[in-house]
Amino acid sequence: TIRAVTEFAEHELITEYCGKVQLEKTTGRSQQFDFSLGYDAVRDDGKKRPLVISAFKMGNEARFISHSCEPNAYFQTTVIERDALCTNRGAVHALRPIAGGEEITLDYFDGKGLNDFTIDFSAMFPESGCACNSPRCRFTPEAFKFYKRGLK
Repeated sequence: TIRAVTEFAEHELITEYCGKVQLEKTTGRSQQFDFSLGYDAVRDDGKKRPLVISAFKMGNEARFISHSCEPNAYFQTTVIERDALCTNRGAVHALRPIAGGEEITLDYFDGKGLNDFTIDFSAMFPESGCACNSPRCRFTPEAFKFYKRGLK
């Protein structure tokens, strides 16, 4: 859980999402720490794989931001140019005004930055569903039953 120590205005930068830039992994627990940069890398064999910033083994406070189906923040890819080199970075911005002391939350499965349909969300949340307590929660026990039927 990460809480704001100060107020944030709508769309204001909260923090950078730090980690190792690497090819996306297709399975495993580490996926929950991957932030997609929104483009693919082409390997020597011609196959394309998405590039991600993975905070699984190293990162900053952003890796501890909790999921919510009604978040108050969002991921955004930004490009930083320095000395004629461009670097892609992941940033967390306020989706709406956030008060000091309020928990900062992201929608891990919003279709904008993570590959929602390739991640096994049942591995990330317990059978009881996610803990966002939103009336619009998409990860209820009923959703898990539907999802698991689709995997068979």
